[in-house]
This record gives sequence, C-alpha cells and structure tokens, in this order.
Amino acid sequence: MPFDSPLEAARKRARELGGCPVWALEDFYTDHWDFETLCSDFGCEECVADPEDMGPTEPWATDAAAQFADIPF
Repeated sequence: MPFDSPLEAARKRARELGGCPVWALEDFYTDHWDFETLCSDFGCEECVADPEDMGPTEPWATDAAAQFADIPF
C-alpha cells in the first residue's frame, strides 16, 4: 500500500465529502498553522471553503489591540 502524504489524504477525504481540504487535516496541522498557510499548500482549482472555514470574522479576533481596548491600564 503506497503512503499518502497528510495533504494528499486530506485532499481525498475533502473530495469525498465535498468540503475544504484544510478541515480534513489532522488537528496537529490546524493547531499549528493558520488557514491561509494550509490553504496555499493545496492549490485547489476551485475554492469550496465557506467564510467560517477561514476563521473568526469578528473584528476583535483579527485586531489584537481591540481585544484590550476596554481594559484600563
């Protein structure tokens, strides 16, 4: 049985499920790299990711300074 790389295995699972291959990766990858980095490794012909697949959209989640705006120093 030939060895599939983790990326190839995720690509196959995502095709079967009709989803984004980033979320078919094991937690080790998604816990250590951001969505954009992992996504760029796949080079999909067409993106099937939903906006929520790409991470939080709340302004506080992307702006570190805003997280602490209400905390008096």
